[in-house]
Amino acid sequence: MSPETPRCETTAHKAHMCSLQAAGNTTEIERLSNNPAVECGVCGAKANRVDNVCTPAKVYEDEQIA
Repeated sequence: MSPETPRCETTAHKAHMCSLQAAGNTTEIERLSNNPAVECGVCGAKANRVDNVCTPAKVYEDEQIA
């Protein structure tokens, strides 16, 4: 990862899609992305809530970036 690439620095990272993917937790990934409302700006993962991506880049429908 280059210095210009955004990266996650939150303590909630273990609940983010990329961390779940690295852990092979496909059941949780499916549960958290069955109705995607946001896309991660780092890895492109889609999730239901902004809380489950490192850097929200694209928001769909009514989801708010906090």
